[in-house]
Amino acid sequence: MINFFKALNPLSILWLAVLLFALRAGYMFHAPGKIDFAFTGLFNRSLIPVTGQHAISPVFNVLLAGLFVFIQALLLNNLVNHFNLLGKPTFLPALMYITVSGLFTPFLVLSPPLVCNFLVIWMLHKLFAFYKSKDAKSPAYDLGMIVAIGSFIYLPFIYFFLVIWDRPGNFPAI
Repeated sequence: MINFFKALNPLSILWLAVLLFALRAGYMFHAPGKIDFAFTGLFNRSLIPVTGQHAISPVFNVLLAGLFVFIQALLLNNLVNHFNLLGKPTFLPALMYITVSGLFTPFLVLSPPLVCNFLVIWMLHKLFAFYKSKDAKSPAYDLGMIVAIGSFIYLPFIYFFLVIWDRPGNFPAI
């Protein structure tokens, strides 16, 4: 089955969706009666009103989180293929992302880390493109703004600022 994902076959996207549903089916059918949103920051309360927290059913919450994970898997797969990190185009990064995300509860329901993963993928794209550009000021500013936005959603996201502060990959220089 893994050999099927090694090729860049568009049918693999369908199999990724089936795998995503299969990994979340157990949690979806045995979900608690109410799933609380963990969005607790001041900025987050303006995004999701307190009265509307329980407006989403647990099944829809898991399905929406699954849709987020599916989109993130395709974005991560596009990132890996665009920068040729594996040598040839493949759907293996998306397969691994969907499989690993099925193991962690914050990725099974809507949560701040799940939302911030979009920003992490965007930051990775900017960091990989960082090496191709001659001007480092503009991408570094963009990365700082992405960290600021992510910190509004999920406060521990601010630790990504350390990645920007020093040149990526040059950790002995710290």
